Amino acid sequence: MSISWRPGRFRGRLRCIIYALPGPLIVGLSLVFVAAGLNHRIPQGEAAAAAVEMDIVAEVNGRPLPRDQMEREFDWRMNELVPLYTSMDRGIRVEQLWGLRLEALERAIMRKLLLRQAEAQGISVSHQDLAHLAGQLLEGSSGKLRDDLTIDKLRQQVVAPVSVTAEEVQATYDRVTVRQIFVARRPSEKPRRTDEEALARAKELLARARAGLDFAELARRESEASTQETGGLMEDIGRGKMGRKWDEAVFALEPGQISEPIAIRRGHAIVKLEKRTRKLPEDFEEKKEVLFANLRTHKQRELWKTYQRELRESTQVTILDPELLAYQALRDGKRDEAIARLQEAAETAGARRGTAAASIYYQLATFLGRRNHWQEAAASYQSSLDAIGREADRIPEARAQIILSLARAYGKLGETEDALNWYQSASDIAKFPGIHERLRNAFRRLGRQDLVARETAWLDSHMAAHPETQRARQK
Repeated sequence: MSISWRPGRFRGRLRCIIYALPGPLIVGLSLVFVAAGLNHRIPQGEAAAAAVEMDIVAEVNGRPLPRDQMEREFDWRMNELVPLYTSMDRGIRVEQLWGLRLEALERAIMRKLLLRQAEAQGISVSHQDLAHLAGQLLEGSSGKLRDDLTIDKLRQQVVAPVSVTAEEVQATYDRVTVRQIFVARRPSEKPRRTDEEALARAKELLARARAGLDFAELARRESEASTQETGGLMEDIGRGKMGRKWDEAVFALEPGQISEPIAIRRGHAIVKLEKRTRKLPEDFEEKKEVLFANLRTHKQRELWKTYQRELRESTQVTILDPELLAYQALRDGKRDEAIARLQEAAETAGARRGTAAASIYYQLATFLGRRNHWQEAAASYQSSLDAIGREADRIPEARAQIILSLARAYGKLGETEDALNWYQSASDIAKFPGIHERLRNAFRRLGRQDLVARETAWLDSHMAAHPETQRARQK
């Protein structure tokens, strides 16, 4: 796909010439997306093109996953998130879209898997079940409602065997004192490690501790946490403070035992249990029934998560859609592949829904800008803006953000007048403080104190009208 770009002055319009996309580029990007791993085979370009033609985004255990199923999951998720973000005085940002679309793919895969499991076990939902729950069926919602009820019946069947003992309830009040040696992936004043390197280092320290070296002294010399000076001492730790994996490993130890390396945030830990205490509250007997119910609910929730995780891990998924392949490459840090897949997806972006096309063009523009290819970046931002216009009412802040990025691209090209007009266009439609704060900085850089004052007035007025959300943002 080639580009024909002509610099031109802004003519008081929000539409410019739509440009095509550039040739191959090698750029850098480091993004992290936490999601279930997608074990997949990457198809050749012709297979991907055929998949787009047939509106199939993936194969799940050899069976097609239609695009409309993923798009429905995306719509349902957006319907959940938009009110939530609005309540926090924020909008959905355009750079969030690719992650949300990968999430929608995972949701569509899981829904398909769970419905197949329910079918295999003879679980179904009747019209009477639906009518009883909904009162009356609304056209267009009955399919999702039926699926949700079917999956809930499967969930109830899976978690039904869960039971709770008195000992388990009392154990929730256990507290431990431990010594911990922490191995960081990014230790201060030391080279960064991969997760595999951090784990290997933790295993080396574990072997030294189990060989008889004093654990506290080893922690003083080798731990990479704030507890190093105290020999890794951590006192009176209750369940839930350090995370599920840490709890499962440490609360299963006996005093004097040392854990295997535990994967926790930012690295790996090895833990020696010093002592365990238990102090039941005075009103334990009065609250016992509620405590039993709460723990049973918790165990059921964890069992259902495990059931879904194991089902997903046993599933072979082949992603066919180049848009989703690009986002998976973004998530996995595969830079060259991400660029190639985004360019491939852009070839069919015009046939995609507005949000999908806007996300494709925006991510391409981001790559281009980072390589200082600002002419092509401006073209791609313009294409993103044209695409998001179809769905601007749902995510207006994303549209404002695209315009802001387009203005920045014009600024990088030395087209100051165009940049200034685009910045003002973003100001006209932005509804949340984040964009207006960025606009104020942009106008300050351009030396337009009158516009800086206007943005400051908007922010002050908004803060006065929404004091609670402003305090929450500041926290």
